[in-house]
Amino acid sequence: MLDEKAKKTLLRYIPHPINVCGVKEGDEVNGFTLSWTTQASFKPPMIVIGVRQDSRSHAMMKASQVFAISF
Repeated sequence: MLDEKAKKTLLRYIPHPINVCGVKEGDEVNGFTLSWTTQASFKPPMIVIGVRQDSRSHAMMKASQVFAISF
């Protein structure tokens, strides 16, 4: 098994993309970084994102169904 220092060093090399999500409701706009994004299916093409349920952005997304993701 790897020692703790080796594990931490190894984990730092895993690429973590920065994805940005923009949301809009009426004239109000907001943006935030996504800490979790993954592919859900090819057909139909779908992704899954993690958004805090108690955030303003989550409320805006639910109300307007309008958002964009930059990869």
